[in-house]
Amino acid sequence: MPCSIGHPAEAVLVLERARACAPLLAATHANLGKALCQAQRLAEAAASYRHAVELDPACVGAWVNLHGLLYDEGDLAGAARALERALEVAPAHGNALFLLGIARAELGDAQGAARCFASLRQSR
Repeated sequence: MPCSIGHPAEAVLVLERARACAPLLAATHANLGKALCQAQRLAEAAASYRHAVELDPACVGAWVNLHGLLYDEGDLAGAARALERALEVAPAHGNALFLLGIARAELGDAQGAARCFASLRQSR
């Protein structure tokens, strides 16, 4: 995961309290997902990312981080769908384009992968 938290268990506690105070704030759920991931509570992290994007489908970071969990579980199609959703919001998001290119290549979609990498080159 792209985020590193020094004390994930403490971060989870703080972010769970924040979530209780602001249950409709997508960023709280996304940040809780990062902390849960660092604490190796991966199913809870995925649920937190999913809740974040339910609250705010434009939460690109939550889509990208959800991709990582799905990818690590071997759900390449689900991981690709998460990145596609991120790119609906931010079509030039370099990390999402790159990761989607890899996912599409691993899914056997060479043309889709090439389109992602071409878009990445054009966005720079």
